[in-house]
Amino acid sequence: MTDTKILEQAKQVKPSFKGALIQEFNMSPKEFARYINPIIANNRNITLNEAKFLSKLRPVEIVLFYEKIGEPLRDSALV
Repeated sequence: MTDTKILEQAKQVKPSFKGALIQEFNMSPKEFARYINPIIANNRNITLNEAKFLSKLRPVEIVLFYEKIGEPLRDSALV
C-alpha cells in the first residue's frame, strides 16, 4: 500500500487502545505485541522497548496493523 493511501485510510480511523484491537482479533497480548510494537516503534521513531509501554495507538498505526495481518479495514469497529 502506498503512503498516500495509508494516510487517506488513517483519516477515517479513530485513535484506539491496544486492548480494543486485541479483543477485536481475539489475540493473546503477546501475539498482538509481536505485530504492533514494531509498527509503533518505526512510526514514532522510538525503541521497541519504549513501544511496549505505550497503550494508545495512532490511526496510521492501526491502518498499518490491518495491512500487516491482511484484514480489510472497512470491517473494523474502529472506523
